[in-house]
Amino acid sequence: MSRLRSIVHGARWWAWTIAHNANGRAEERSNSASNGGDPTDSPWHEAIVRYYDLTHHHYHLVWSDWQTQALHYGIDDEQTRNHTQRLQRTNEVLAAALELKPGMRVLDAGCGTGGSACWLAEQFGVHVTGLTISPRQAKLARENADRRGLADSVRFVCGNYDRLDASEGSFDRVWALESFVHGPDKRATLTEMARVLKPGGRLVIADGMRGDERHRLDTWLLERIERGWTLPGIAAVQDYRRWLAETGFEDIAVVDHSAAIGRSARRLALTCAAVLPGMTIGHRIGLIHDVERANVLGTIAAWAALRRGAWTYHVVTARRAIS
Repeated sequence: MSRLRSIVHGARWWAWTIAHNANGRAEERSNSASNGGDPTDSPWHEAIVRYYDLTHHHYHLVWSDWQTQALHYGIDDEQTRNHTQRLQRTNEVLAAALELKPGMRVLDAGCGTGGSACWLAEQFGVHVTGLTISPRQAKLARENADRRGLADSVRFVCGNYDRLDASEGSFDRVWALESFVHGPDKRATLTEMARVLKPGGRLVIADGMRGDERHRLDTWLLERIERGWTLPGIAAVQDYRRWLAETGFEDIAVVDHSAAIGRSARRLALTCAAVLPGMTIGHRIGLIHDVERANVLGTIAAWAALRRGAWTYHVVTARRAIS
């Protein structure tokens, strides 16, 4: 049943992709150019904007849903029964780590189309600033918040978390759900996050991390993930621990959720495998962009690497030092 569901999702995805690319590629390029452009001068940031603009329909057609608007993996436990619940559970795990209270100011660093930011405001009564590097995502996030009646508690801005347009100590909490890995200089990013956090404020990061590379295949899979998802580099858990300690964080805790995202990763990989033959043909005749095909290959590689332990998934929490 799971495999059949993946094939059905894949067929819907493939049909929509062909229609979207045949009719809207020129319009999409025009929108990207006219939405204010890249908010930084980094080639990596420009590439990341392009990645999310070109793969937006992939995520929302077969992965996200109207309830969560999620662009992330889902965590499985004894209480989850379906895809939507797993996506929701990821939000719940991160929120529990932050110890949120009503009225707190939260930075969602890498907010996508605003699913988690809106959920945080609804569930905890916090004020959320969602930050995305993509003007298109910022526009969609604002529309999402308006539909949910959250315009007074959630706002979305276009920028990047390497150079935050916020004063020191502006936020009580920082949330980075599968976004931190896109940072070209992760230590510098943590320095900036520490700057905008209040003393004693908490940070949570959930992301894929480099695991054990026992064979050349493991290294190849990690490289495929980096190329497919436009990642400047996948860091290991020990790198995160070191960077956090060096940038003024303490009480650092790391929880391995690699096994818990297994079903979610498998579901996504099977969907990608179902569309790959058609994607390859479409790519050869010019209907599919290099970025779109690479995204599918990277997602399949992520599941393979997860099963081998070469790629892992962790939730990291830390507190900004008070003194």
